[in-house]
Amino acid sequence: MSVTDRPLAQSAALPKLIDAANVGTRHGLTGDEARRRLARLGSIAIADVAQHPVRRALGKLWAPVPWMLEAAILLQLFLGDYVEAGVVAVLLIANAAIGFFQEGRAQATLDALKSRLALVAAVASGLIDVVMSDHNPQDVEVKRLPFAEAASGAIGLETMLPAALRLIHNGEMDFRTLIRAMSTRPAELLGLPGGSLRAGSPADVIVIDADTPWVLDPADLKSQCKNTPFDEARFSGRVARTIVGGRTVYEHV
Repeated sequence: MSVTDRPLAQSAALPKLIDAANVGTRHGLTGDEARRRLARLGSIAIADVAQHPVRRALGKLWAPVPWMLEAAILLQLFLGDYVEAGVVAVLLIANAAIGFFQEGRAQATLDALKSRLALVAAVASGLIDVVMSDHNPQDVEVKRLPFAEAASGAIGLETMLPAALRLIHNGEMDFRTLIRAMSTRPAELLGLPGGSLRAGSPADVIVIDADTPWVLDPADLKSQCKNTPFDEARFSGRVARTIVGGRTVYEHV
């Protein structure tokens, strides 16, 4: 085999390696294989170690730049220039405070991202088996108040599916799992006959156009309340038709 033949041979062998490892090229390990490896190898998650805020704050004083400022303070004190020492001390404390608060904001963002990823993973794995909208419409006037006084809640039924389809388009979840969590499983838990296309089930069906791009305009919402956190959000996919009891009650034109 020549050197130029090796990449071709390696690419030809890649599907065999993927099959042997029981992984997918898009979603990685299959759910069954992930569970088997978890049972065999145990968790490899790295536990978060919370650091006391005082220790974090003091840590901002233990670095090359703070060391130079601290050395300057000591030198000024030794020379008897207390004003200059005070100015440098203020700079030192201000630098530490800015770093402390910026790090706190970054950590809060990371914590929120980790929480979101954990929720998505829990739904994808079936650990969380129901997804709901928390549809709680509020009048516009009670939302225009200062944050502490404004009523909590927004419409959710009309934006639930388009928002959830983002998980499909991002490759974070398969379509079957999402629909089961939003329809089939809730019906099972509540003992309702819906959520299924089996013969004899109620003809309550939605037809989904999963790929159409669109931008949400609150004026187009059917709810009397137009308050939504997805104002002008870009979506891919929407409900094209809603059928209740075999009769079309909504159709997007």
